[in-house]
Amino acid sequence: MPRFGETLFSGSPLIKWSLTPFVLVFLLAMPFLIPDLNAIKLLILAFVELACLALLAGFWLPLPYGRWSLRLLAGLVVVVELAYFAEQVVELVRSDAPFDVMFRKGSSPLRALAGLSAIGLPCLWYAIFGRFARDEGSP
Repeated sequence: MPRFGETLFSGSPLIKWSLTPFVLVFLLAMPFLIPDLNAIKLLILAFVELACLALLAGFWLPLPYGRWSLRLLAGLVVVVELAYFAEQVVELVRSDAPFDVMFRKGSSPLRALAGLSAIGLPCLWYAIFGRFARDEGSP
């Protein structure tokens, strides 16, 4: 299993000091970079801003609070993956395309399900249990 999440959430000073300036610039600039702000875009912006704040809080708050913040971030990722999968299924049901649309290039329910299983499930595990893998001593 890849260790991306464990590396990102490890508390490494290199990661913390490397990512913080970019996340801060992104956090502060995003509201000004979205043209024609409407309700949907505002909701997405709020969601992205919350994710950035959760990542920064996870980096810089004391360990117990930082871990809860990172769990919130993982939970937000699960919500995004579920919403993407649901949107793809609804699009498939609404379209008159044949079943083979699931296997086309680009977005499809099958690709969304793959993302949900590869990214969403580990994030769900982290959001619930606070770790990406079972303990070594667990059966």
